[in-house]
Amino acid sequence: MVLDFLPNVSDVRVQPFTIKYPLEGAERKYTPDVQANHTLADGRVVTHVYEVKFRDDLKLEWKTFRPRFKAMVAYCRSRQWRAV
Repeated sequence: MVLDFLPNVSDVRVQPFTIKYPLEGAERKYTPDVQANHTLADGRVVTHVYEVKFRDDLKLEWKTFRPRFKAMVAYCRSRQWRAV
């Protein structure tokens, strides 16, 4: 919701894509929460991919979330995006 009010943010997409990644001999799928383009002062556009979780949930389910987040970071880096 905050992204909707930032003047430098455009093209907000909810659950924008699905990443496939290997885990324990199987292919898994993970869909990030939000993708948004941020226009910088110099006119460049930077894409951020967001995953929103409560801190307590992160602590309780870190073993489940960690491989997903690693896959998201790798996916974003390969496209010169930022994982947030």
